[in-house]
Amino acid sequence: MTYGNTHYMLEDGRLVPVHETEFAKDKVFGYENGDLTKWVEEKTGGRIQATDCLVIPLERIRRGPEAVKEVLLEAGNQVPVIVNAVSYADMDVLSMALLQAEEQGKSFIFRTAASFVKSYAGISDQDYLAKEQLIANGQEGHGGIIVVGSYVQKTTRQLEQLLTFPGIVSLEIQVERVLDPAGYDQELSRVIAEANKHLAEGSNVVVYSDRKLIAKENKTDNFRISQTVSGALVKVVQSLQVVPKFIIAKGGITSSDVATKGLGIRKARVLGQVSAGIPVWLTGKEAKFSGIPYIVFPGNVGGDRTLLETVEKIEG
Repeated sequence: MTYGNTHYMLEDGRLVPVHETEFAKDKVFGYENGDLTKWVEEKTGGRIQATDCLVIPLERIRRGPEAVKEVLLEAGNQVPVIVNAVSYADMDVLSMALLQAEEQGKSFIFRTAASFVKSYAGISDQDYLAKEQLIANGQEGHGGIIVVGSYVQKTTRQLEQLLTFPGIVSLEIQVERVLDPAGYDQELSRVIAEANKHLAEGSNVVVYSDRKLIAKENKTDNFRISQTVSGALVKVVQSLQVVPKFIIAKGGITSSDVATKGLGIRKARVLGQVSAGIPVWLTGKEAKFSGIPYIVFPGNVGGDRTLLETVEKIEG
């Protein structure tokens, strides 16, 4: 939810400003400002000032679509629009206003959470997906693969719980080795061979970068490290010779890179959610593995047991 131009997330039953959470302290993508107008100024290096942003306060949202449309029609010159909303009812008002403004010739680029898509597309409430919808047809005898790249503590706690699942095969990538050109190929060859072997035998496999965070003094070097680690995880997926019965990618960058680079997905069908905030895609014909469930698990979503519970649901 966003209120007073500040975005909040639910942590342990209470709303916490996102700029006060561990996600805002990321070495590459971190930030300091909670007010989204100031966040825009921070992220653009001052190219766009906070005062340049167009703000739609909650009070205007509550006046209805026509009042919101009036503001949207004023937007121009690629000005960022900050929208405050705390419920799906608020989101529906925004969506109606957007559709009306678009009918009058306006166009917008959206940077949003998944809840906006549900409202904007007019998708009704649906039950969480059943076990049968999470397993690829014809691949029931193979194992599934979980790829974990996110370094935040929430992900680490979820990974620790997942590793308690009976029979799961743990394949840890040593980050120091993949950052060393001399050790990169050897480390990945080891993980790839083990992953293919255990998937063919029907075991679920979790591939993850070790939890030792290697950080440098500047963002450019940290970004390069992040890209190398993400590239190693992608390489594992690219090199799979066994079709897994499901794929889970944990982490925002990880799930994006695994989808577009590892699996070559260009178009997918969203089947629904396995749990709150965790969508499931059905991969397209162009993908490395077509027609299999791909579970997109963001780094900041779920409780400590949610990743484990997802695999438990698949395995019944």
